[in-house]
Amino acid sequence: MIIEILSIGNELLQGKITNTNASFLGKELARAGFIVRQINTVGDTVEDIVDAIQKAFVKAQVLIVTGGLGPTNDDVTSEAICQFFGVKTILHQASLEAMQKRFEGRGLVMPESNIKQALLPEGCTVLKNLQGTAPGFCMVKNNFRLYAMPGVPHEMKAMFSEFVLPDMIAQYAPKPWISLQYRTTGISESLLYNKLSCMDWIMPQAVVSFLPGSYGVDVEIQLPSSFPQDQIEFIKEHIKPIESFVYSTDKEDLEEKVAKALVHQKKTLSIVESCTGGLLINRLTNTQNSSLFFREGIVLPLGESSLQSLGVSLSTIEKYGLASKECAKEMAYSIKRRSGADIGISVAGSMDIFPNEPWESRGIVYVCYADGNHCAVEKAIFPDNRLIHKERSAQMALKLLWKNL
Repeated sequence: MIIEILSIGNELLQGKITNTNASFLGKELARAGFIVRQINTVGDTVEDIVDAIQKAFVKAQVLIVTGGLGPTNDDVTSEAICQFFGVKTILHQASLEAMQKRFEGRGLVMPESNIKQALLPEGCTVLKNLQGTAPGFCMVKNNFRLYAMPGVPHEMKAMFSEFVLPDMIAQYAPKPWISLQYRTTGISESLLYNKLSCMDWIMPQAVVSFLPGSYGVDVEIQLPSSFPQDQIEFIKEHIKPIESFVYSTDKEDLEEKVAKALVHQKKTLSIVESCTGGLLINRLTNTQNSSLFFREGIVLPLGESSLQSLGVSLSTIEKYGLASKECAKEMAYSIKRRSGADIGISVAGSMDIFPNEPWESRGIVYVCYADGNHCAVEKAIFPDNRLIHKERSAQMALKLLWKNL
């Protein structure tokens, strides 16, 4: 079957708001066994909305519409849907009363403009809004089913989860796809692709996605529910060349994997960061039970006085430079020693150019792992903007931690 998503709003076309609704719907539908074939965005005009619905009607069985159900003049989705289906709007008394009670519960009087949200297409199935005022609705014409929901993300998500998705499952009984997921870090998309022999061994029934980001590349392989087990094992065998880069085969982020390993091994950790602005500390302390392993965190600029205050010797700084493997080692051992943690992690690097430092040092970062028996240092160059530099440096430190636990 063919499913399409239609997002409505001038703010989406103008880039004022990111279309997170379409992303959410695509993920949730795929998880339930549905595959979205097309996502379209149009502005707040009746003509454009009707045209988009007409095009979907020709080829799709389901169209999910978000946005344009508000109380203002530019909210014209209901009007456009009525025009397409050839019906008029009628006042839905139950929805109006629900809106009035919602305002009364907050000690407010409902503005007259909100009455517009209770004017729904004649013959529709009403979808309750558990998080806001505008109800959604479902319309059916021949084998074509249209769901309309508010564009406010938390309202849309609740309505979709409570009413739309259960109705779609009841109507179409999808079979959830088998999903093989491999989350990688420390390797580029092109190298990953080459290590997998350019995927020339994959079966035509499989849907393969490479999803690159600042923290790594996710590889997802979706298979029909009836896919033979021996062919699944064949795929897993061909994934082995990238196993050393895979940190997760589920949805967990790298910091969650590291945190679980630290808790399981009953090890404590302290961190000193010079170029990541506390991002590494932030990511690890956002995990569950981080208080069981996190001992101390320091964020400081990469300068002589700050490194000396930590315990890095002046002779090391003068001989090897601020952004150096030797400084990173001393930083990791210093934070480990002063905090009494089992493990010390340091991030030493900068996007700035220091006096007496070569221009080529810009973007260089060293991360160091140090415990009682072992020390490991990795180097990289991220000469991009500061945010990308911080994200990739923090991920590199997490990868080093993960490899040594």
